[in-house]
Amino acid sequence: MVKQTDAVSETLSPLESAILEALWQSGESKVRDIYQKIKGKNPCAQTSVAVTLDRLFERKLVSRTITTGRGGLAYIYSARQSKDEYRKSLAQRAVDRIVERFGESAISYFNEKYQKRI
Repeated sequence: MVKQTDAVSETLSPLESAILEALWQSGESKVRDIYQKIKGKNPCAQTSVAVTLDRLFERKLVSRTITTGRGGLAYIYSARQSKDEYRKSLAQRAVDRIVERFGESAISYFNEKYQKRI
């Protein structure tokens, strides 16, 4: 049996991972709401959460919409993919890189190794 690790935490910083986990659990959220959810396990400033969300938006891992409220304009963030979809995309990219690097040898290996599981 192959030991599974959390691919999300291996590919993202701890703060990015915590933010995405919060979004996967709660759906759409404002910066303040995400900060409130993660601050116990990830001591950081609310501004760090806002900056990290902006970077995740630039990397197309989260989407955002603008809303108005008492304090003016605010972003509402949501994950672009479910956790399962994100993990599958990571696996796909990893396999694609292996096939690019090793070609037919990699394909042959995968066929031999995993043919029994299908």
